[in-house]
Amino acid sequence: MKYLKVLIIPIFMLLVVFITYTLGDKKNKEADLVNQETKTIEFFKGNNDEKIAFKMDNILPGDLEEKQFSIKVFHEEQANLNLKSNKDLNNDLNHLSNVLRVKVSNDGLVLFDGTLSEFNLMSINLESNDEQMSIVNYEIEIFLPIETSNSYQSTGFTGEFIWYAEGKLTSKNDFPFFLVSILVVTTGIFLYVIIKRKGEISHEVKS
Repeated sequence: MKYLKVLIIPIFMLLVVFITYTLGDKKNKEADLVNQETKTIEFFKGNNDEKIAFKMDNILPGDLEEKQFSIKVFHEEQANLNLKSNKDLNNDLNHLSNVLRVKVSNDGLVLFDGTLSEFNLMSINLESNDEQMSIVNYEIEIFLPIETSNSYQSTGFTGEFIWYAEGKLTSKNDFPFFLVSILVVTTGIFLYVIIKRKGEISHEVKS
């Protein structure tokens, strides 16, 4: 019975790890609910691109479609985060891309402001860091200026943007709860065996 006391410490450690992980996960889920308008994207080894479709029907001058992104890139050394317009999929029979404007911002800093036909490729450099992970926030606005001529009114447009990351991407470093659990349990068993062995040796000496 006395040897079971040895397991109290690793069991307590395991409980603390579990509670910390659970509370952190709950906090992240609550943050996602509060910020539902922001699309979260993660790029890591084996997953380096994401297609973003947009569609505007019966467009009138002043109409706006806005998309917000929080992008997490797991990488070693320097990496590039790119955004391009997939013009091959654009349905632009009315040449709306010549007047439809696109504005791309990073935390309020405007990186591009021009027509959709002018937008080709935008590349952002991600510096290496100790965490081997970068988080960037972007906003894409697509709108038809108020001063646009009536010839474009009530037309429609569908298109696609593609986010993709380049560089030495790493695996997604989720919290290794399973590995920590194994480590804690193994440590407890090891301590149990050591103390039990010392007790047996002590008993043999006394005998």
